[in-house]
Amino acid sequence: MSNRIIYILSALGAVISLVLYTVSNQTRDVIIYLQVPLAAAAVVLLPLYEKITGKALPRSLNALVLLQITLSSFLGSALKFYHTLPLWDKLMHTSFGLLAAALFYHMLSPNLIQNFLSVMGAASLWEVFEFAADKLFGGDAQRVATSLRAGVNPIDDTMLDIIVTALGFSLYLLFKKRNKPHKL
Repeated sequence: MSNRIIYILSALGAVISLVLYTVSNQTRDVIIYLQVPLAAAAVVLLPLYEKITGKALPRSLNALVLLQITLSSFLGSALKFYHTLPLWDKLMHTSFGLLAAALFYHMLSPNLIQNFLSVMGAASLWEVFEFAADKLFGGDAQRVATSLRAGVNPIDDTMLDIIVTALGFSLYLLFKKRNKPHKL
């Protein structure tokens, strides 16, 4: 799939999900109007990385980034899959771990330790972003209010997000192991 098609699909997905969000919600969350366009723009990062470094990446990676954006931002946030499908959050964090492992493998090195720490660092930064967005915009991305209403420890959501990201990394290793061994 060419980058131009990915750009068009990403922009189209953002517009459609924002229109559906606006039409289907009486209350508006400003973070959705910021998150969706920024997520859609993320598909330019890999081609930009290639241009800056001169290092070619597999074409499938940008399509997988678009898929992750579609599932997590467009469907998950804007169309409220996170709120209506209980396991959606964990599936998205797991798939993020898988995708991040593939990205870091191709962008940094096949070194397992470096790759694992990069994936876990990205997962931690995402949790910091969710926390900051909740504090700045009054949201509940970290599901604190939801957890408290359910009588569950709010820390559980954050820790499980990080753990299933590690699971996604492990799934990537299983797929890669069949092709060639990694360096430690």
